[in-house]
Amino acid sequence: MTLYAAIRGTVLYVATWSPGNSSGSNSNNDHFVLVSDQILGSPTTAAQWAKAGLIAIPSTKVMWPGKARHFRRLANDHRSSVSVSNQAVKAPTSAGQMQGTIDLVQAFGSMPSTLYLCAAAYTTTNGGALAAQAPSGNGNGNIESNEFLAVPVASIRDSNADGVLDNLDPNIGFSRPERSTSRW
Repeated sequence: MTLYAAIRGTVLYVATWSPGNSSGSNSNNDHFVLVSDQILGSPTTAAQWAKAGLIAIPSTKVMWPGKARHFRRLANDHRSSVSVSNQAVKAPTSAGQMQGTIDLVQAFGSMPSTLYLCAAAYTTTNGGALAAQAPSGNGNGNIESNEFLAVPVASIRDSNADGVLDNLDPNIGFSRPERSTSRW
């Protein structure tokens, strides 16, 4: 699985594999992007949508589900929408991307300094097992705290939306120190 993320202002963009559109097929998986400003010491929260296993973020944090033919905006596990300003789209094939945006201040009350991100695919049935995840896990069916990607917000900022992260853009955050012409 893949997981992409970038921030402009207070808006987080995330993307992962699309689950496709084959309604009624158990060969497709339900895909989720989990976003939190908190991580638990161990997985104690039941997995979203009555899936098997546990996750290491509180149930009140953001999850973004995608299922064959069904697609929801970013919400928490209680099925309540995080914000009306969120946007989400899904490719109709499993070869495409499922992607969306969320305003982090609206979701968490303030701008976090670190985000905890994970993309997960579960088999479609209720009680479905964890089939894939990004970053990869240990295979025990749970999403452990060390299986979330801890991302400093500053490291994924793209202020001018040019596809180059600010800390790599020589016009914004990346700079090479001037070379000294003096000798020791």
